[in-house]
Amino acid sequence: SSGEMPYTAWPDDRARREATMPTVRRMKTKLVLMGEGGVGKTSLIRRFVLNEYQDTYLHTIGTKVSKIELTVPYGPDLEIAMDMSIFDIMGQHGFRDLVRETYFHGTQALMAVCDVTRLDSLTALSSWIPSGLEIAGDVPVYIIVNKRDLLDRRAVSDEQIQNVAEPFSAPWVMTSAKTGEFVDDAFNALAVEIVDRA
Repeated sequence: SSGEMPYTAWPDDRARREATMPTVRRMKTKLVLMGEGGVGKTSLIRRFVLNEYQDTYLHTIGTKVSKIELTVPYGPDLEIAMDMSIFDIMGQHGFRDLVRETYFHGTQALMAVCDVTRLDSLTALSSWIPSGLEIAGDVPVYIIVNKRDLLDRRAVSDEQIQNVAEPFSAPWVMTSAKTGEFVDDAFNALAVEIVDRA
């Protein structure tokens, strides 16, 4: 006998499958990346959105917006189809102060990025984060310690990261935009957090 399924089983099976199909809700979200120039904000976004990495350093002039669609499961029978706009800001403080009203307004989350080889880039987050929260309100903040592929040149300790993260109850993660390590995890965790708070 051939292994073909008896056709009579289909209607049943299909009805059962439809019953367990999750409800899909659409959601538009805005995520802002902040931090000093050269820490890898643009590279992290490229890695997450396009799964690409470029070795040449591109100085972001002004603000660049990338878009990605994500599916975030929420509970057993609900799925969020998220249209996420990711804002990449130029690392200069003067510029930040100039645009912060429009840039941070309406964001659902902040991703504060520093470079594991530059202590100054971590300490700078202590002024970047409050500056964003002042406009955005009480939104989740994640600290991304990028360039984990350069751990042999590490200049920031766990304790130093913790000290910056603590006042904002910010989880932190070490990523490498170059290898892709933990990049998707970081963005996806924030997407889930946005849904949880919505």
